[in-house]
Amino acid sequence: MRKVYIIWITVVLAIAGGVVWWLSKRKLFLREQLTGTVAMKSDSLYKITYDSTSFDEVAGNATIYNLRLTVDTAVLQKVIQQDTIPGILADIHVKTIRIAGLNSLDLLSGYSIDVNSIELNEPTVTLTKLKPAEKKMIREDTLEIYQRILGRYTLLRSGNISIRNGTIKMNDLTTGRQVSVSNLGIDIRDFIVDSLHNYNNIAAYFVKNTAVTVSEVKVENPNRGKKLAFHNINYNSDLGYLYCTDVHSNDQYIGGISFTGLNTYEFIYRQGFYSKKLNIKDITLFLKPSQNPDKEPTTLEIGSIFSAINVDTFQIENARLELKTKEKDSKDKFTLKNINAAIYHLAIDSNGLAIEKYLKTSSFYIGNLEYVPPPKKIHGARVQGVSYNADSKKLTIDKISLYPTITRQQLATNIGRQMDMFNITMSNVQIFNNDVGQLFAGKALKADSVALTLNLSVYNDKTIRMDSIKKIGNYPHQKIKTFGFGLNIPVVAIRNSVVNYDEKGVKTGKVGHIEFTSINGTIKNLDNKGDLSKSLIFDANALFMNRAAMWTKWDMPMNTKNGAFTVYGTLNSFNLPELNSAMYALSMVQIKSGHLNTLKFEVLGNDTSSVGYTNFQYDDLKITVLEKEKNDSIGKKKFTSFLANVLIKNANKKDDKQPFNYKRDVYRSYFNLLLQSVMEGVRKTVL
Repeated sequence: MRKVYIIWITVVLAIAGGVVWWLSKRKLFLREQLTGTVAMKSDSLYKITYDSTSFDEVAGNATIYNLRLTVDTAVLQKVIQQDTIPGILADIHVKTIRIAGLNSLDLLSGYSIDVNSIELNEPTVTLTKLKPAEKKMIREDTLEIYQRILGRYTLLRSGNISIRNGTIKMNDLTTGRQVSVSNLGIDIRDFIVDSLHNYNNIAAYFVKNTAVTVSEVKVENPNRGKKLAFHNINYNSDLGYLYCTDVHSNDQYIGGISFTGLNTYEFIYRQGFYSKKLNIKDITLFLKPSQNPDKEPTTLEIGSIFSAINVDTFQIENARLELKTKEKDSKDKFTLKNINAAIYHLAIDSNGLAIEKYLKTSSFYIGNLEYVPPPKKIHGARVQGVSYNADSKKLTIDKISLYPTITRQQLATNIGRQMDMFNITMSNVQIFNNDVGQLFAGKALKADSVALTLNLSVYNDKTIRMDSIKKIGNYPHQKIKTFGFGLNIPVVAIRNSVVNYDEKGVKTGKVGHIEFTSINGTIKNLDNKGDLSKSLIFDANALFMNRAAMWTKWDMPMNTKNGAFTVYGTLNSFNLPELNSAMYALSMVQIKSGHLNTLKFEVLGNDTSSVGYTNFQYDDLKITVLEKEKNDSIGKKKFTSFLANVLIKNANKKDDKQPFNYKRDVYRSYFNLLLQSVMEGVRKTVL
């Protein structure tokens, strides 16, 4: 029995001695653990210090005050001399580290750390990059980081890790870039690193069971004058969202970015990024055009963090884009505003392919897009209701509008020279088998066919001085050929369209009106980059002045060097007095009577002239010549009218061709040449 007592007394004394030893050595042990680990992992480059520690043995709580991780300057000088200096130096200070539920025996074993919680209060991390990275980090590199974290431990676990009021500063001496993160807050639940949780990416340990808040992230480069700031970043893995209230970059701005429906499982096990919805609102971006877009495709690379990015819905609200012109000192800019859009099933892989290839596989919708012209331009534009179906490759647009930004009066007072004022609306636009990627990359519109309804109104004020610029090379096919934007559309179908032309006459100051309605036809071989041996063909039927049936065909060779073209047309059964609204304003002539039976014409033109024929058959033609009175009223010139009716032929029923030869006024438009060519043949028939 004495032996038993002696054994028990020995055990008790041993335990008591162990406790006394642990209580006396715990601080020394902690210091040795910290300093030894830091020295081992950094080749003695770093040293660690702290002011004091406190322990609660019963609760297993520990607190470290003012912990500092700094570079050992003596060792640093040595590695500099040996040219083995690392790429990045770190300096870390933590005001307090509180650990709860620490098992002392785990520390003694040296193979596991398992605690209830770890709290870092006011940590400040300063990183200095001394030299460029020798290679880009890939997923396999995170295995090394994993080993560095785990070290000799087989288990690192904490029920909760929290960081309060953290600060991170990064200074890249190789580029001049500076990054700062302020008021960082992190909460991580059930953090564990062991052999069963050996993820392929170090970030996977920090994306699940995590909530993060950041007041501001600033990225600056004083050498380049660039600034970027993110405000109020908030991430919550449980709720599946990540948002930022605003982003500023020099004079660029984003009012908010939010991801919802984030899938952390996709990232942890597949390194993929998945979100049900990405919303970006109130964007103002300023872009510079590529100097050579054909050789510099716009690419999107997602780096080494993600293997793929998938977003079910990418929504853009109230965006504004400004594209500066290529001229360095030019103030002109291409501005788009009020952009509202949604892209569906956006999928991006890690190959860094051109953006246009991603768009081809993603359906999208653009509610509104508006072009704001620079001060020298007089036309704005608006696009509404753009929808693309990636499965059918069909692009539909509810409406495309080109509209004047000034009034007709302002054209005279502010511009002060003759120019066409357009008001164009294309509605119910359908583009079949469209290469939408190249379209939105600003390279080309390629499709099997296009169908649309056109409403075109043109106004010209002849009372303003004529422009002194020659319009050589401005024919439709010549302008299409010189587009920087590619076109490749075999057929464009025009349905139920309308064209109006208004002109303010010099003598009367009145506006004459001509209209073509119920236009139905096709444009074929709309190609300015491919096979230019084919002619651009416009073939259509319409109603002239909403009364007379007409047909026209335009044959415009795309490979012409002198602007060559051929235009055919017929106009049938029309009461000529219905032209008086235009004749009165533009020529001071009124048609008293007359009926057009048929008008056939053929015009063969080029940059400077035209030849051709007309066949104008009519009955009972009588006119009245008008003049402007002293009181600005319009009166009849009776004697002149009498002479005119004597000279003109009252009727022509011959089915013969009247040839004409017309020299073009090179200061006037293509359409003026067409009209004057036909009228030249009509005048020869009448006189």
